[in-house]
Amino acid sequence: MAYRQITMPDSELSMKGLDVCRRIEKTSGIPTYYYLRRHYGRSQKAERNRKCPGCGGQWLLNECWLERYDFRCDRCRLVSETACDVQ
Repeated sequence: MAYRQITMPDSELSMKGLDVCRRIEKTSGIPTYYYLRRHYGRSQKAERNRKCPGCGGQWLLNECWLERYDFRCDRCRLVSETACDVQ
């Protein structure tokens, strides 16, 4: 249950976090992203083919953003990385 809370954008924790991000962005005018943890993955290929869990769109970046994030969705304001167990 805890893993789902930190990995799924529709979990109670993530929805609260996304709301905080939206308020920060509205106040500051700075794009603010919510981090979704990713530990378990099937393979490098499967990780590269992942779609944004929020909108289903393409979110794999050509190069890491901020030296950490492999995935970013500007529409959903989500970021993530390649699963730890397949890196």
